[in-house]
This record gives sequence, structure tokens and C-alpha cells, in this order.
Amino acid sequence: MTVTATMHKPRLSFWQLWNMSFGFLGIQFGFALQNANVSRIFQTLGAKIDDIPILWIAAPITGFLVQPIIGYLSDRTWHPRWGRRRPFFFFGAVLASMALFFMPKSSALWVAAGLLWIMPYFFTNTLGIPNTAAAGIVPDSVKYSFFVGAVVFLGSVLWTVLTTKEFPPEDIKTWEEEKLRKSGIFHGIVEITEGILKMPQTMLQLAAVQFFTWLAFFSMWIYTTASVAQNIYHTSDTTSKNFQDAGDWVGVMFMVYNGVSAIVAFLLPMLAKRIGRKFTHLSCLLVGGVGLASIFFISDKNMLLFPMIGVGLAWASTLTMPYAILSGALPPSKMGFYMGVFNFFIVIPQILAAAILGFFVRKVFHDQSIYALVVGGIAMIIAAFLNFIVNDKDDKKYSH
Repeated sequence: MTVTATMHKPRLSFWQLWNMSFGFLGIQFGFALQNANVSRIFQTLGAKIDDIPILWIAAPITGFLVQPIIGYLSDRTWHPRWGRRRPFFFFGAVLASMALFFMPKSSALWVAAGLLWIMPYFFTNTLGIPNTAAAGIVPDSVKYSFFVGAVVFLGSVLWTVLTTKEFPPEDIKTWEEEKLRKSGIFHGIVEITEGILKMPQTMLQLAAVQFFTWLAFFSMWIYTTASVAQNIYHTSDTTSKNFQDAGDWVGVMFMVYNGVSAIVAFLLPMLAKRIGRKFTHLSCLLVGGVGLASIFFISDKNMLLFPMIGVGLAWASTLTMPYAILSGALPPSKMGFYMGVFNFFIVIPQILAAAILGFFVRKVFHDQSIYALVVGGIAMIIAAFLNFIVNDKDDKKYSH
């Protein structure tokens, strides 16, 4: 008789959960910093308004190619000291921090595109660091904010990597035998291809929701700075103080939605317990979509903070609910791989947006970038209603 040794996974303490989650402080810090300022950097370095989307394409294409591979490899990785996911977490953080450090130092547009929150506003308005510069030069306030972001990003991720322990596979002997039996590059390619073709039904249903959700967020990240500069500060001149002030205010706007997201994340599980996870996600996306589209009607910069509350609700839900729903539909042995594949439906809409948004802004919207935000709001509303087709297997009370 074969005895299978399994490891009981104990209930985690508050500080264990804190250490595990602390790395995401840096990840979200870097994410917010990038999303609020990358378009501003591109325009400062000479990009035309309709060229900006295609310059964002490096990150989603990299994700499209790399994420399922990393997920597949992490499922097949175990080290007694480093665990399963932490090595990938660590090396990814080092590379991302380097990109944050070097991107604002770029002297050419192609360099900034390849290296692809409040900090610029803080540096400008509290420390008095200039937020204007000569044509083609990124202001010091933006540079310093990225340098600080790189330090925060790397430091917080290192905290999680060094203080968190991972559990080994439940039956490590069987796991190792299976890994040896199915080794080799050819088998890896075959297994990845088969996994993509045999995605669980719930994953395909959520894919439709994710597609329109991330199309909305990508539209917002690309065109908020240009929209605020045109509609509120009445300028498209990247060397002007008004344009850089607009960029700083977008940092404040994005700080609001990230702050709301951090607070709401604690409340969403309680709402999900009452109305179900998919209806929680539906509600948050609906509020976020209406908020994003409503920016079209706002002419006062302070009023722009109110739509960001709705966007924050949508962002909090997007980072939690789809993954909570999906996890109940995935085989545990392929969790990393399928989570990587699921990210296809984040990067594909980003690639699509990068390919077509510039054309629509130039030819259809006559360089009025505010309409890209309206398109984003409509896409998020569509994503909200697509939750009706999702079958949450772990939520029997609310599943159809």
C-alpha cells in the first residue's frame, strides 16, 4: 500500500498575511506611477497624441509571450528555501525596478517605450522641484518620482520574498516523478498548447468580462493626461507649465482611485457574501464605467476626483473577483499555468487598444482624446453586464 504524505496547511496569522501581501504595495505603487506618467513621458519626448497607444504595446506583448511560460515553469518548480513562486517574483521585481529607474532618464522616445501617484505632484507642490523642462526633456519631478518608485517597488517585494514561506507540493514524490516523466521543451510546448485549448468553461466566460474591462482601463491610462490637459488646462503644448500641471493632477486622480481601491478591497468580500461574487463584480464595473464616461462632462479639475471613486471600485473588484471566481474552476496542479493564460485576456485587449485607439482618436475623434475615455467607460459597462453569463462554481446560491 502506498502512503501519500500530505501537508496540512495551517490558518495564517495576520502578520503572515501582511508579509505575503506587502509586496503588492510596491507593485501597485509602480503600476500607478507608470499608468499616470508614461503617456506624459512619451508626449514630452515628442510623441504625437495618436502615436501614444502603439508605444504602450511593449508591456502587453511581453506579457502575452512570457506569462503562460512563467506560470508553467512555476508549477514545475520547488526549492526547499526559495519555494515555488518566489524566485520568479524576485527576479521580476529586480527587472521592473530597473525599468522604473531608467525610463524617465531616457533621452529618446524608443528607449522610453522599450523600458516600459502622487509623487510628481508631491515633488512639485511640496518640495518645489520643477515640473517643466525644455522640449524633449522629462521634468525633474517625474524623474525623482520614478526613482523613489523603483526603491519602494523593490523594497516591498523583497520584504515579501524574504519573510514568506511557501508550502511544498502535497505529494512531493509523485510531483517529482510526474515532472521527470513530462520533461523537455517539446513536451512543455505541447502541454501549454493543450492547456490553452482545454480552458475551463468558467475561464472562457470570464475572458469576455476581462477583455472589455482591460480595454477600458488601458484607454484610461493612455489618454487621461492628454484629456485633462486639453479639456481642463486647455493645452497640448508639452513644454508648457499647464501641460505638466495636468500631468501632476492626473497623478492625484490616480492616487484617489488607487486609495479607494485599497479601502474597498476589505469590504468587497462582505458584499460578495451577500449578493455573490459575480454580482459584486457587475456592480463595481457598472459604477466604474459610468464614472469613467462622465469625465466627458466635467470642466473643473476638482470634480474629476469623483469619477475616480467609481474607477477605484472597479479596480478593486478587477484585481480580486475574477481570480476568486476562477480559482474554484482550475485544477490545483495547473493553477500557475492557467493564471498565466488568464492574463492573455488582459494583454490582448491592451494590444488591440494600442493598435486601434490612435487611429480612432486621430481620424474619428479629430485628436480630442476625451472620447477615448468615453469609449473606455462604455467598454467597462459592457464588461459589467457580461457577468450575467459567468457561472461561479463555488458560489452555488448565485450560480445559474
